[in-house]
Amino acid sequence: MPLYPHQNRVVGKARKKLRICNNLLFQLPTGGGKTAIVAEIFFQALKRKNKCWFMVPRNELLNQGSSHFTKWNVPHAIIGNGRNECTAFDAHVVSRQTLTRRYGKIKVWPDLLAIDEAHIAVLRQIEIINLCNKERAKIGKPPTKVVGLSATPELLSGLGLHVNGGGPYEDIVYGESIPSLTALGYLSPLRYFRPPPPEGISDLHRKGTEFDAEELDKLLTKRKVYGDVIEHYRKNGVVKKTSYSVPGSPTIQTNKNFNKGKPALIFLRTVKAAHEMAQQFNNAGFKFFCIEGEMKKGEIKTLIQAHRNGEIDGLTGCDLPTYGLDIPRLEYLATLRPTLSRALYFQMVGRGLRPFEERYCNHCQRLYYGFTCPQCRLEGSLVYKKEETLFFDHVGLIDEHYHPDHPGIPLFYLDDIEWNFYGTKKRERMKKPDRTVNCPYIDYMLCGKKTCAGCKFLPGNAVAQTPKIEIINTELVESEKLITFSSRPPEEQKEYTERIAQNIQEYVNSNGSAAPGPVEKLLKIAEELGRSAMWVYHVLTKAKIIPAQQQEKNKAIDIPLLYIIAKIKNYKKGWVWFKRNELERKVK
Repeated sequence: MPLYPHQNRVVGKARKKLRICNNLLFQLPTGGGKTAIVAEIFFQALKRKNKCWFMVPRNELLNQGSSHFTKWNVPHAIIGNGRNECTAFDAHVVSRQTLTRRYGKIKVWPDLLAIDEAHIAVLRQIEIINLCNKERAKIGKPPTKVVGLSATPELLSGLGLHVNGGGPYEDIVYGESIPSLTALGYLSPLRYFRPPPPEGISDLHRKGTEFDAEELDKLLTKRKVYGDVIEHYRKNGVVKKTSYSVPGSPTIQTNKNFNKGKPALIFLRTVKAAHEMAQQFNNAGFKFFCIEGEMKKGEIKTLIQAHRNGEIDGLTGCDLPTYGLDIPRLEYLATLRPTLSRALYFQMVGRGLRPFEERYCNHCQRLYYGFTCPQCRLEGSLVYKKEETLFFDHVGLIDEHYHPDHPGIPLFYLDDIEWNFYGTKKRERMKKPDRTVNCPYIDYMLCGKKTCAGCKFLPGNAVAQTPKIEIINTELVESEKLITFSSRPPEEQKEYTERIAQNIQEYVNSNGSAAPGPVEKLLKIAEELGRSAMWVYHVLTKAKIIPAQQQEKNKAIDIPLLYIIAKIKNYKKGWVWFKRNELERKVK
């Protein structure tokens, strides 16, 4: 089956690595085609009579995974709620929830196991992989090959998905970045709207080098949401055009609710808040529904399909929409859900990055989305194309999750994201004198304390009055964009490539003696292109041959280069120690 070039590159890398390891993880952004890649791998494996499983984290995603395999012509059965293993098929779409209740009933364990959303329930994955290999060993078969799929290969706990960090995977294959896939047209362009810079902290009094504790506590124990969610949707989510004309066919109404709002998804912290928000949107004249795990499976499926068909304006939710939800039509996303998890943050934004084109098939006389009609397989006339995705951050997540070299720039605009795949330690929060974080227990409450120990708002503590949510009446502002390498014109890419190569050669020729010059120039290029300082380290260490005795002493880690980078960037002393430990883990 035909894959895009960036998908073929991932498959090629995976085949090489699977020859020397059993468990491999794929990282590719939401909308990058992870299921298509697995379908291609399954297609080739089934030719060799291998048994294949595609495991999804919950029952609600079974039909979605099955429809993708049907689209890619992979014959399969389903192991899920009310559906049993079928030995007539070599491929199955499997619900992890169901599988954990049927360990003793499985007849044939797979030769190839693909695990969707591999950053979820890691210990359960290890349990399933170990049991699978144990059962296969009983009949003299080798361990199963495991392929994990994740857009966000890290855990909030600081544990790694790599085997040395406590996970099941031996290696990782990285796909293209979000800016790169956007520039190539595979993802929808993102516009990110954030709260204006925080006010109030600059007016606090100081005691020595610290803020006055009582004033700080009074300011930060307010639960804040920036901007009115419904008014922002009314202002930015109204669809101007109501219909489209196709040559040779009647005028077509592509969305039944075009007079109201753009297809939207709103993230809330609790199910209760999600129901309340849906009701507020309905009271304002829009058509919104809440989806949550306690609803009947058929009801959830009906609402999602209604959203796909453009019959409702939007959905609200808590956990259910944060991963696996596939609605390409989404054009408007908003979050009122604070989180310390960078993976969850990426999953929320990723829901709206899929491209969407609606076409009219003159042969079947029907509307469909995609490139070819699912019935006659002919390409219809384009009647609507999603031009961009809007994301409104009403709780200031951008101040919790950002790259230290690019503060104020959303991570989704950067080419170089360092995922904690190998596992280091629990994520260190960025240290700024005017920085606040979200309370992990109380909705929208800000806190400036280093630890939760002794806090009166801890679960189980009796609190006389929970602080009220404060709505900050302000307009969210659009975040600045970085023009990354992949999004620049070809002539500019050529110019940057030549500059990079020139500085690398200068560094190699100097043998490190005049290193600060080319290193500083490369760090400047990295800043312009949205790359991290460690990008410079990796570029130079690949080009420079480290003497054998130094490799033995420093485990192939160029400590002097780390010190040069830290000095130029004015990093604290601990940065070199932290990066050295991180690199040693990867080498190990």
